[in-house]
Amino acid sequence: MSREGKLKCFTVTWRIANFSFYSLAGNKDLSSPAWNTKTKQGSEWWKLGVYISESNICFRLINLKGDVNIDHYEITLLTSNGEILLKSLSTNLFIPCIAKINILDDKGVSVLPQDILTISCRILKQTVLSGIFLLSTALKKVKCVWKIKDFADNNFYLSISRALHEEGNILLGMFFSDYDSKGTFNVQVELLPNMSGWSTLIDCHINIKDGLEKAISVVRGSQSFWSFEIKIKSEASTKLQVELESLIALNLTFQKNPTSSVGDDIVFLLKEGLHSDATLNTEKKSFKAHKSFLAARSSVFRAIVEDDGGLTDDRWWAVVEIDDVDSLTLERILVFMHTDLLETMDWDEVKNGYYAAEKYAVHPLKRRSVDILKSNIAVSNVCEALVVGG
Repeated sequence: MSREGKLKCFTVTWRIANFSFYSLAGNKDLSSPAWNTKTKQGSEWWKLGVYISESNICFRLINLKGDVNIDHYEITLLTSNGEILLKSLSTNLFIPCIAKINILDDKGVSVLPQDILTISCRILKQTVLSGIFLLSTALKKVKCVWKIKDFADNNFYLSISRALHEEGNILLGMFFSDYDSKGTFNVQVELLPNMSGWSTLIDCHINIKDGLEKAISVVRGSQSFWSFEIKIKSEASTKLQVELESLIALNLTFQKNPTSSVGDDIVFLLKEGLHSDATLNTEKKSFKAHKSFLAARSSVFRAIVEDDGGLTDDRWWAVVEIDDVDSLTLERILVFMHTDLLETMDWDEVKNGYYAAEKYAVHPLKRRSVDILKSNIAVSNVCEALVVGG
């Protein structure tokens, strides 16, 4: 193994849902939730950034304090099922970029399965940084219309109803700031997210019309908090219509949930197929897995993945055909092998898990299954329990 292969590193995985919405915003930056890690210099905060130009999509690793310079990081783009789309390595001379056509067609429509872009960033050549961070952003389109009566008699805030956006409200505030001798109101308009988790209004259009459907003001902006002033003649202020259309980034998952466990994070990696290097095929379903876990938890799987016959032409990816275990049982076994977690099951499901664990030498699961079966012995299953126990 090379010296670089022995160095510690950290990996950040950032999932962006509804990625094609981002192309509607034009040339704008999108940032991930921030995460924190430790260095010899102290605590550091980081973000990943994505920028779409007319022809390219570029990725940046951002140190929020700006006092740590990392020249080498590897960006890998994955599909939602963990398959590698593209890989690019940054240096001190350039940042990773890919041709836009690889992700979005000429109409801005995503070619990604489920329209989810998964970005894996691996920080290289750093002996003081280590860890795995899981981030998630969902892009949402917001469209709404407010119809306001007797505006001149009110000074108020309006909001999108919670029925439209379960995550919370966006507040629109409109209040008078001045009134001149020509019968014109100067009106201050404020727009702000009123919810935890909203990071920014990426691309927002507001069209304000008077009671005669005549446009008073058309504005566009991109900020977390947005304020501007418009002028409304008094005769047009009895009725107003405010139309808002915006692209909003919602950060669903931050660096770490303090109540989560390592097991939860590993289950996420397993379920999403991230950084996997093995495929286990049953008759009805295929599962991505990690050879290191398979080899550590089962001598049978260790022999399979280390055998030349179990490797593909890529030499590092193992494919294992499982024809004697059903898909649901195998999925539970894989979760157990990766995390030591075992979900609640009925008698037959535990029994199936026991036989599979025995055949593939997953001894901790076999012992756990025996304990569960013993504690649930009844008249109807005592014979089966004796067979298993024997």
